[in-house]
Amino acid sequence: MTSNVAGLFSSCGSIDDFRNKVLLCDGDFGFDLEDMISLGNAYISQYPQCLDSTQYCQELAYTGYTMVRICIVEKILCGLDPQVKNTFRDMISHIDRIEQSIASLVSSLGHEAVRLQYTAVNEKLSALQSMIEQIPRGIIKERFSGGISSILNIMYLIRMALQKAAG
Repeated sequence: MTSNVAGLFSSCGSIDDFRNKVLLCDGDFGFDLEDMISLGNAYISQYPQCLDSTQYCQELAYTGYTMVRICIVEKILCGLDPQVKNTFRDMISHIDRIEQSIASLVSSLGHEAVRLQYTAVNEKLSALQSMIEQIPRGIIKERFSGGISSILNIMYLIRMALQKAAG
């Protein structure tokens, strides 16, 4: 059963609560352009002061970026083997572990298998990035653009570690 991610966000009292609910979905939630805009509207409804330019708004921006990253990570990792999924989650959360994690995955699964998993994840990320580019200008697009940017950078680091592991 596909979950409504905007509804999940609206029902949560904290970003950690939202993360936990999204993780329980295991990537089974709608996340097309309309879903992204609905999630952005839920964020604005919950935090109308985010439209301000105060210091508090900067804290709320971080909440928005985190909300987006949670969803993107779960969508791009959906369908992966649990070991690979958990390792990718760990690398995305702890970039200092990327080289060690890639080396461990390559050791257990083989370089080609890990490269194929990386490619699948990166293709899903590119598709999400293309959708984000279609969001109309404004606070919602800014939160999504900011949220995906760190994941794009981390995927670059993972790709570099994978190339290094190839020798």
